[in-house]
Amino acid sequence: MKCKIMVNPYGIIGLILLIMATAYFVAAEFAFVRVRSSRIDQLAQEGNKKAVNVQKILNNLDGYLSACQLGITITSLGLGWLGEPTIQTIFSPLLTKLPLGDSLLHALSFIIAFAVVTFLHVVIGELSPKSIAIQKAEWVCLTLSSSIIAFYKIMYPFIWMLNGSANLVIKAMGMKSASEHSEEHSEEEIKLIVSTSNDINSDEKTMVEKIFEFDETITREVMVHRKDINCIYLKDPIEVTLEYVGNNAYTRYPVVGEDKDDVKGYINIRDLYTNASKGKGLDGIVRDIPKVYESTPIKKVLTRLQKEKSQIAVILDEYGGVSGLVTMEDIIEEIVGDIQDEYDNEIAPIRKGKNRWIIEGDTHIDDVENATGYTFEDKKDLITIGGYVMSKFDSEEPKINTKYEIDGKQIEILNLDNSRILLLSIYL
Repeated sequence: MKCKIMVNPYGIIGLILLIMATAYFVAAEFAFVRVRSSRIDQLAQEGNKKAVNVQKILNNLDGYLSACQLGITITSLGLGWLGEPTIQTIFSPLLTKLPLGDSLLHALSFIIAFAVVTFLHVVIGELSPKSIAIQKAEWVCLTLSSSIIAFYKIMYPFIWMLNGSANLVIKAMGMKSASEHSEEHSEEEIKLIVSTSNDINSDEKTMVEKIFEFDETITREVMVHRKDINCIYLKDPIEVTLEYVGNNAYTRYPVVGEDKDDVKGYINIRDLYTNASKGKGLDGIVRDIPKVYESTPIKKVLTRLQKEKSQIAVILDEYGGVSGLVTMEDIIEEIVGDIQDEYDNEIAPIRKGKNRWIIEGDTHIDDVENATGYTFEDKKDLITIGGYVMSKFDSEEPKINTKYEIDGKQIEILNLDNSRILLLSIYL
């Protein structure tokens, strides 16, 4: 006896439509959460009308996600109501050949129908559209935005009622609703996103890290030390000044009176040469120079230099004495790295030899730690490696070409200027 399979075409069509509708709402939900709002804003500015619709959705994301959830719930309930009976009518005739009782056959056909509907619902209605939405979030958002907005308007009374009820429950638990909760990435999260991104190259990653460090850097960490300042003395004849400028390779020089604590301003060599050609000295070309303290964050110094249209600033210590000089270039280099011009010494401040590191004394101690892998204890407020090594000497005067045991490391001083270390080596 042949079994006759009864197929309800309307039921099959309804089943397919409900699975497609579920996939539609799932894709929309994940795409709206995943899409980059900055990219949508860019498209909207370029005149993309669909992007304007997506902006509208993102500005009320809580409401539109509720619309998607409502759509998923309705279609899922519809699948349970229509899908299982439809599939069951297909498998029931096939199971009648089995030597089982009617009640057992009915239960078995129900289990099979339930498994088939669940499989179709999860694979086609949930997982596949979710993966597509995550990978093609922008395209999905632009494609579905208009229809989602229409669905939201039609179902708004139900969405408003359900959202209001959910918010009451959330507030009763002492929490904010999704629309009131502002989620921002922390600094560490942004660093993690940048470090794991394949679209950002190593130079860009380094620059992002330096931007975060920039906010915490103070002027004393980037300034040129007082001893290294090349300055012009106001009392010097113009011939002496021109000779001094010709022997150095700078565009701007601070102008001082009796000593470096008596800073009068600064000059640009272009103005100097113009005055010299007219037989004049420094009259009328000395510009005001901003003065800031060592502890001032460099971001504030940068803002002040921009405001006062100056390229350099004098750095004062806590007693008001001049401790150094900082330029716009020094500050910018904290983000973009060293800027070399045709006059800069291109010798690296940290060089690795056969059995030792050779390091310039004014190198930042953090840079030495990063390059060598060594850790220096009790740094306190010391900035340079030379200053750190000098702090380890009490009454003893360090000597050139002499090795010292410091913090378990063999350190040799290669060059000294009075009590200031210019060059040293750390043995491996």
